[in-house]
Amino acid sequence: MAAQREGTAETADHLGGDRLYAFTPIHAFSESEAYISVGIPSGTAYADLNRLYHREVWLILVVVVLAGIIAWLGSDRWLLQPLAALGRASEALRAGNLSARTGLAPDTREIAQLAATFDAMADSLQTRYDTILAQDAELVRSHRALKTLSGGNRALIRARDERELLDEMCRVAVEVGGYAIAWVAYAENDADRSVVPVALRGVDPAFLQELKISWAETDAGQGPTGTAIRSGQPYVGRNLQSDPKYRLWHDRNRQQGIHSSISLPLQSAGAPLGAFTIYSGDPDAFDTEEQAILQEMAEDMAYGIKTLRLRQQHEAAQKQIHKLALYDTLTGLPNHIQFQDLLEANIRVRDNDQGTFALLIIGLDRFRDINTTLGFEAGDRVLSDTGLRIQNALAEGEVLARLRGDEFAVLLPDATADTAAAKAVNLRETLAELYNLDGFTLAVNASIGIVLFPEHAMTTERLIQQADVALQQAKHSSLGQAVYSAEYDEQKSYHLALAGKLHRALEKGELTLYYQPKISMASGRIIGFEALARWIHPKDGMIRPDVFIGVAESTGMIRAVSSWVLDTVLQQLAQWRESGLHLPVAINLSPRNLQDAGLLESLERFCTHWQLEHGMLEVEVTENAIAENVEQARASLLRLRALGIPVFIDDFGTGYSSLSTLKTLPFSAVKIDKSFVIDMLEDRDAAAIVRSTIKLAHDMELAVIAEGVESEAIWIELKEFGCDIGQGFYMGKPMPENEVVRWLATSRWGMPQ
Repeated sequence: MAAQREGTAETADHLGGDRLYAFTPIHAFSESEAYISVGIPSGTAYADLNRLYHREVWLILVVVVLAGIIAWLGSDRWLLQPLAALGRASEALRAGNLSARTGLAPDTREIAQLAATFDAMADSLQTRYDTILAQDAELVRSHRALKTLSGGNRALIRARDERELLDEMCRVAVEVGGYAIAWVAYAENDADRSVVPVALRGVDPAFLQELKISWAETDAGQGPTGTAIRSGQPYVGRNLQSDPKYRLWHDRNRQQGIHSSISLPLQSAGAPLGAFTIYSGDPDAFDTEEQAILQEMAEDMAYGIKTLRLRQQHEAAQKQIHKLALYDTLTGLPNHIQFQDLLEANIRVRDNDQGTFALLIIGLDRFRDINTTLGFEAGDRVLSDTGLRIQNALAEGEVLARLRGDEFAVLLPDATADTAAAKAVNLRETLAELYNLDGFTLAVNASIGIVLFPEHAMTTERLIQQADVALQQAKHSSLGQAVYSAEYDEQKSYHLALAGKLHRALEKGELTLYYQPKISMASGRIIGFEALARWIHPKDGMIRPDVFIGVAESTGMIRAVSSWVLDTVLQQLAQWRESGLHLPVAINLSPRNLQDAGLLESLERFCTHWQLEHGMLEVEVTENAIAENVEQARASLLRLRALGIPVFIDDFGTGYSSLSTLKTLPFSAVKIDKSFVIDMLEDRDAAAIVRSTIKLAHDMELAVIAEGVESEAIWIELKEFGCDIGQGFYMGKPMPENEVVRWLATSRWGMPQ
């Protein structure tokens, strides 16, 4: 109380208990400090307050507890649960589940906005991922198609025949491209328009045999393959296991697990060949890019089929021509062309080893009487039997050929005059046995001429000539056989004398040119001439070209003769050009000419001097001229082409050249030898050779000239065969220059008025 004037205080009483006092000073006794204090026990003073305090405390606790409960419930719903959902979605997204979302409804709360942002981000990721997957799938399919195309290209290059190509294309599609099934079918033009499988990979063949596909407008033709063939357009089939259009094949498609397919038409010149069909287990296969790649593969396949078929036709034609050209169809023996090649080969071998051989030519006496009396069929049977008898009488290594008519040739390696004569005796005895022709017996005698290499001749031509001389001597001999003797043959001295005369003929201008017209089969009008050298000797008269040209070849005068021909023809062309006549002229060059660089240089000078127009001078060369040295011939022919001079193959069919080699040379036309043309109406083999040659030449994009057209019947036959140009006595004989203009004006083959 000393510290304050009035107040309260709690202190212990004299009994030791706690009391609450209230005190205040008494003012009446102001001169001194007097106070009044009243005290009550603290417990009594605080009883109501304690009761109130405890009640409030409990109330606060209840409120706090309730608030805590409410806060917990609110945070779990409005904060913890959204956070948990966001956490779960984030974890799922991190694990690669791009479909994970929070699942929270949008509202204005921050946590809801955060969840919405997260879901939008996940949607964007899902979209991008789906796009990437789609692009990857497209790339995979395109890569698969490209691998298939690449493998198909390799198959196209390596395939040797059509079946191999188709099988390999199917294998590539399945094993390289990874497709489920691949097959090729050809379209038949039968009543049902059937589709016939020809190649398959990826499934048992029974799969196709039971499909019964057509390319007609029927239920069986509504599938991808039939539709593609019919429409000529690629066809993609989807939902192959459920689409009603493919109901006929649902079960098969389910068994094989295929969902989509593409059928690619195979066409040649717009006509349907068939289709290439590929199946896939991928429902989304064959998108636009994949279709384009596979369509390219199908087009390559169609080209391959066409090329292989054309190659097969060419090979068949070449084999046929080779057979007809080199073998006698009646007896099956080598013919004169092949036998000459055989002689050439033996000459080369014997030149190296100094060896010998004998050539026998066998002729049947009075064979023409057999044909005349008994008919050609009987004559053919005698020839066939003769060939068989001779063949059976020969030893290993001895070769028989039929040369012509009733003449056969035998090559005896390492033979001497004595061994050859002994063989001739044996052969004559064999042939002297009676021939039995359907009960009719016939005696046939044979004569045999013998020539030895190198004693009597050292070239094929001379050997055959000398053997022919010996054969003629044998026919007049009581022995029926003869060995060549120089006294029989005056040709050698004759040729020597002729060479001297030819030299003087060039100096004196005794040679002249005749011109034989060449006629277009299409128009029936002249399109040019062939210049033919003629020698009119003042005393001996007309000397055959094959005689004096051979002399010129053997003596080296061929260059001078050819130079004269060139200059004369070019001068004639210039004169005709001035008079308004523009017709090309063909000349012949020999093997020696093609190897003569000097002659070709002279030709270039002549062309420049006479201002030759391109195409007005033509050159004909024989097959053998090319075969002697192909590379040198190619160089010469290219020089001629550079001068604008077309080159023709002359006497085609009489030489032995590779068609594949000829195809690589710059020829413009082939000229069929007259020996085939003249005989084509009576000889089926000759007609077959002519027809096959024309077709093969046209396939090689070469024109065809037939010489030896001696009658209207031959002209008509050649025209039916598709020959382009004819040359022969039927249209016009070779004529001197001063008769050409009159012939052009009066002949129905001449220039139109």
